Amino acid sequence: MEVFKISENSLIYFVDDIPFIGNFELGSVIAFNEEGYNFLKRILKKDTISFDEFTQEEKNWFSTLLECEILKSLNSSSTLITNNEIDAIYLHFTNNCNIYCKGCYSFNKYRNKEDFDLSVDVFVDSIKQLKNYGLKRVIISGGEPTLRDDLEVLLREIKNISIEYVCLITNGIYFPEKLINVVKECVDEVSVSIDGYNENISYIRPAWIYNRVIDTIRVLKENEINVSMIVTLHRQNVGVMNEYKLLSEKLGVPFSYSILVCNNNNRDECKEFEFDDNSLYKIKWDQDIENTKIENFEFETRLSCEAGKRLLSIAANGDVYPCHMLHDEFFKFGNIKDMAIPEILMSASRLLFKFITVDFIKECNACKFRYLCGGGCRANAFYKNSDVLSKDPYCSMYYNFYNTILSLLRQQNLEHANTSKEELNEEQAT
Repeated sequence: MEVFKISENSLIYFVDDIPFIGNFELGSVIAFNEEGYNFLKRILKKDTISFDEFTQEEKNWFSTLLECEILKSLNSSSTLITNNEIDAIYLHFTNNCNIYCKGCYSFNKYRNKEDFDLSVDVFVDSIKQLKNYGLKRVIISGGEPTLRDDLEVLLREIKNISIEYVCLITNGIYFPEKLINVVKECVDEVSVSIDGYNENISYIRPAWIYNRVIDTIRVLKENEINVSMIVTLHRQNVGVMNEYKLLSEKLGVPFSYSILVCNNNNRDECKEFEFDDNSLYKIKWDQDIENTKIENFEFETRLSCEAGKRLLSIAANGDVYPCHMLHDEFFKFGNIKDMAIPEILMSASRLLFKFITVDFIKECNACKFRYLCGGGCRANAFYKNSDVLSKDPYCSMYYNFYNTILSLLRQQNLEHANTSKEELNEEQAT
């Protein structure tokens, strides 16, 4: 027999009358009905557990708890995720770009300046060091990364390091033919940013770009490259979200939304696109939340966003920041040109983010959804309120989303209870 306990990375919490348990390092979350919660309490009280004494439903629950690494066997030699593990990085391979988009999160005064970008060797050395911290995902961005002649070299080097997932983000205006083969070999996904949903619609960049982007998507798809669309969601296009869904179906590629964040570099031009409460509310009702990914709309257990914890962002000049949305000098962790990764990870700024949780956010620490949203986006909070420990201005959007999920869970619990009652009545009748 094995002895089990809740792993150090897991916690039990309630949202109204529904009990949840989740692993906040992995993000896994389980919502229990009454029977499931009673089962959890029962096994946690026992010194030993025999799998044979469970019903089939209880075996399924137990297996799920193990798969989500919520329960841990004391007989097991498996190790937990270390506090210094880095899961993903954004690598801004160049600061150069061939278009200008209103509200661009990566725009700065060095855009298209010479001698700003680092060499491939410096980037690759840092990725190798980060691999020792568990690095699994590299998202290559810019500027526009396809503008660099040595992108092929970078991609092959990353492939040799055996990173699990490599994503290349491009604006799709021009995709060099010479990159097709190396991208097919070395990149898991090409994410093409798109603005309007047809050639006559534009919001943050010129309308003439649309046809070029569509051509790029088709070429990538024809070459059997895994391609997706990414749409920046803002106040001007939130009412036509279904149009992007129709476009993705027409092209036969998946799509996702990245929510606009207005920062100190784009604040003035962002005003016409920034969400207000009315436009935020539309997200809840205008989009099938189960089938389309919207940034920060994950249903998982979270103590905070991943900024500075398991996520880092490296600028084209080597500066390291908590995330791709927080390239602010105040939060710089260091620079890979003159600092080793272990030193960067122990910097004072990084330690600040490492220990931020939703419980430290005054306006969030009593919210019933705090361990699901994790306090939202720290970048959004900082740029709106000049305080990284303040409330995310898009709070109402998250709240509406989780309220919808909660209603669905209640409905499922009710249907399960009614089904169980009917089965019991049938057994008694026979």
